[in-house]
Amino acid sequence: MEAINTVNSFSASIHNIEWERVKLKIDGLIEGSISDHYDFYYKNKETNELIPIKNVKREGHSFSLTINVSTLYKNDRIPDGKWDLIMVDSNNTEKKVKVARNLIYKGKKVFDKQFSKDFKSGPKRIYQVHLEAGKKDNSLYLDVFFEHPAPKIPKKPSLKKRLSMYKMGMFDLIFNLANKFVKKNGKRVLFTSASRSEIGGNLGAVHDRMIERGLDKEYKLYQVFKSNIHARSSFLDKFKLPFYLGIADYIFIEDFQPMVNKLKYDPRTEVVQLWHANGAFKTFGYSRLGKPASPVIDGMNHRIYTKAITSSKHVIPYYAEAFAIDESKVLATGIPKTDIFFDEEYRRKTTEKLESLYPQIKTADKVILFGPTFRGGGPKTAYYPMNKLDFKALAEYCKAHNAIAIFKMHFLVKNKLEIPAEYSDIFIDATDYREINDILFIADVLITDYSSTVYEYSLLNKPMLFYAFDLEEYISARDFYDKFEDFVPGKIVRTFNELINSLETEEYEFEKVELFRKKNFEFLEGGASDRVIDWIILKKPQNTEI
Repeated sequence: MEAINTVNSFSASIHNIEWERVKLKIDGLIEGSISDHYDFYYKNKETNELIPIKNVKREGHSFSLTINVSTLYKNDRIPDGKWDLIMVDSNNTEKKVKVARNLIYKGKKVFDKQFSKDFKSGPKRIYQVHLEAGKKDNSLYLDVFFEHPAPKIPKKPSLKKRLSMYKMGMFDLIFNLANKFVKKNGKRVLFTSASRSEIGGNLGAVHDRMIERGLDKEYKLYQVFKSNIHARSSFLDKFKLPFYLGIADYIFIEDFQPMVNKLKYDPRTEVVQLWHANGAFKTFGYSRLGKPASPVIDGMNHRIYTKAITSSKHVIPYYAEAFAIDESKVLATGIPKTDIFFDEEYRRKTTEKLESLYPQIKTADKVILFGPTFRGGGPKTAYYPMNKLDFKALAEYCKAHNAIAIFKMHFLVKNKLEIPAEYSDIFIDATDYREINDILFIADVLITDYSSTVYEYSLLNKPMLFYAFDLEEYISARDFYDKFEDFVPGKIVRTFNELINSLETEEYEFEKVELFRKKNFEFLEGGASDRVIDWIILKKPQNTEI
């Protein structure tokens, strides 16, 4: 950027400031010519380094800035220091942006603390983004500081630690050799997950569709899986995974894969996050910065993705925020695993398979699926409060209505569901059945809470109930992108008695389902797997008909 002039021909003032998770939103007014072009920057008070603000909207004299403080600086957090908010016109004339008087307490030069944020980012680690108003001119600036403990003096590692370091060293060595010496040919595709023992979900949908289209003859398809994030990899997979990561042109994952995040890839490698959930319901990733089990602000988790997919354009900003990547990297392809909802043959075969596994389904007049999400911070602490289930009341309802209830607890939940033996004829524990989407086909009613399963189930145009007994606690710990009460496509019940009463009266607020489906799906005819293949692997234009 050229040297900046200082002609006093325009000015800007801020009239509203608010936070939305990691996004700082600033609204203001421009005084002067609105026909000119203006850019906004943060400028370091000491070094004069500039950070451009890209998300800017202007309408007449009004402007709005949206600043993601976890990605603003070269896809990373804002560096420590004091940063003036400045506006620059087409003549390179610079002006500091000032805070309007209504945002200054009682006319004093004291800025309201509500505009500052301290994001806890791990033990004794806080990312502080404080908004201040200049004492002399009320100009707005950020005072940024990342507080973290000093590095510990390394001790002689234990034998266990040395073995772990050796294994990681071998992993890195294999990856680096493969990445350096195996020439990229654009034809190698890796599917990998740390939370499933075999291919399935979005990965399986894209993989199988490539084979159906005969693309396995042109592309080499690789797979490496393990049952969960804490499980040990097989001896062979410890060598296969780093080698495949090094040679792959396309790496597809659908969850947090820790071994994928820690590596430096060839710039030509596409790391594609297919994400196991549908849409954007509860917050995840960097959207949860400052909450329990959120990513650390100076880490590389998720930031490495070159592409991510989602169900609709409506949720692209949420996914970009969660993964700390640019919105241009998020594509509204639809979700591959939902293609089965438009495949009548798959539906027929799946129904037959489930009826064979659970014969009670055939004779039941109603099938109730209970599919909640977990509580807790993540894989290590995930649980569900089983004491919130009234087995007796649900059993009485089922017997009176010739119904059965299928329980599908989240795969991360540590505490085991224990169904009383006397209800084994009407209650089914399907927790170990990997794909909840299959069970959706046979369910007449879904009872859930904060699970993203509601997206898939809405495609079937069936009723739902939301058993949200701990809504306030869940919002505090996890939160949502949209207000829960306005978002969910069904009736919210807060007690088990309310739940049973809604089943009895069939009060589901079913009219919400169609509106939800139209809002959250870009495509309602399937073909998501094809769009992933065509837009990402085959590099076809996104307006190409599938």
